[in-house]
Amino acid sequence: MLRADDLDQWLDKVESGRPASVFTDDVADTHNALQQSAESQAEPARVVTLSWQRVPALGNELGLLVTALAKATLELYPSLYGLTQTTEERWAASDLETAAHEVTRRIPPVLGAACRQILAACHQGEAPSIKRLSNSEQVRQLALAIEPDRLVLLIAVHDAEASKTSLRALAQGAEWLAANTQARVILVLPSAFSTDSVLDHVTYTACLFSSSVERKKSAPLPPPLKDRAKVKTSDPTDAVVSVSPVRGRPHPGSEAEQLLYDRVCNDVELAPLFCFNWPVKTRYQTSPNVDLLWQAGRLVVEIDGHDHCGLAKFISDRRRDFELVMSGYQVIRFTRFKVLESPDEVLKDLRDAVRYLGMREKPG
Repeated sequence: MLRADDLDQWLDKVESGRPASVFTDDVADTHNALQQSAESQAEPARVVTLSWQRVPALGNELGLLVTALAKATLELYPSLYGLTQTTEERWAASDLETAAHEVTRRIPPVLGAACRQILAACHQGEAPSIKRLSNSEQVRQLALAIEPDRLVLLIAVHDAEASKTSLRALAQGAEWLAANTQARVILVLPSAFSTDSVLDHVTYTACLFSSSVERKKSAPLPPPLKDRAKVKTSDPTDAVVSVSPVRGRPHPGSEAEQLLYDRVCNDVELAPLFCFNWPVKTRYQTSPNVDLLWQAGRLVVEIDGHDHCGLAKFISDRRRDFELVMSGYQVIRFTRFKVLESPDEVLKDLRDAVRYLGMREKPG
């Protein structure tokens, strides 16, 4: 078992097709740092997180994993199969056959019937259920739809309470998911599980990641959504699913980003300038995915929710800001609360920044 002080370096060594594990005293914070690291690599990953507060008593663990991936597929629609799309017009019902043919030609492992079912279900606003396929083939096809080449699956469990049977089922599910998706699958688990022998077969390249800031025992560990909103599920065995943001669109789990997106899009001065959730290449061979980008003015705007309060994410944010500044970008940060409570003030600050940077670039 290795002790990792740098999650970026550890993540670089994780192989596709077999699960790896991180044991930590702050699952939410470590998950957030891992997600940001994966999205900032030279070839940015698409990250899907399946998060449980407690290891469920899994009687149908494979079916639950299929359901969770189907939810992620719907969240990411219409940006599926490695395509970047900002509207749903591309997958009109009348075009499904043509779209499926195009995808299967470009990505041979994709099954035409599965592709049509996935696109049709998402077009109707439903999580896809691929009929007449085994669970193994379903997760394979869903993974191809989510991201054919660079998929990272994080399985996060927050509470250090579980039976041996449930832990063993979780580990076996992670192995099955990695083998059938050929993705990087990472279990993010409480440190208390690090010595449990039932996890021995998923501790390949496992690491211990420890924060110096201890969370009060009485404080619950919230699941790792962008703004930690929308956290309730009707069934305690359902995973809370969160996904990487789609290029050009506000994060589906961030109420603050969605509000600011609407305000910016309706602002005559700002709308032509800013892109949402856009990668920025730095001189350090990283490509952080930033919340808002004004490329011509080299201005990055970040919106910090609750997930930015943990130590690992704070350190990751500071490193990312350094790399952006050293690559010639200005970085401005707003809190989620500021955006939600005072969006007009945030827009005013953005206009001031745009005008200041615009004037600074003018000669004389």
